[in-house]
Amino acid sequence: MPMKNYQDKTLALTTFVLFQYLHIIKLTPTPMTNLNELKTSGPPTVKSPVIRLHPNPATDYFQITGLEDTALITISDLHCRVLITKKIVENEQISVSVLPRGVFIAKISTADFTIERKLEKKI
Repeated sequence: MPMKNYQDKTLALTTFVLFQYLHIIKLTPTPMTNLNELKTSGPPTVKSPVIRLHPNPATDYFQITGLEDTALITISDLHCRVLITKKIVENEQISVSVLPRGVFIAKISTADFTIERKLEKKI
């Protein structure tokens, strides 16, 4: 019997100390919030332009449609090694003859946006 009394006192003291600590640092329990009601802060959502690479998979070259201005394209392998960097305009033919067969990441950057697309090279 004395052991149960000791455990009850320890639990009560621990609870009291925890409550006092939470009260001091102002961490009072709050009810769960509906996740749909949460508002996020940060930059406003911007609709990304429709940028297409074609033909994809490419053999000798590909083109990009959907650009309104000049852009910088960076083609990297899946190990993030940059293989091609070039300033381009819409419908310009971009040669991939120096690339081996495989999958690459085409990063297209303008003054307004930066997007990445998958690019496949076949032989």
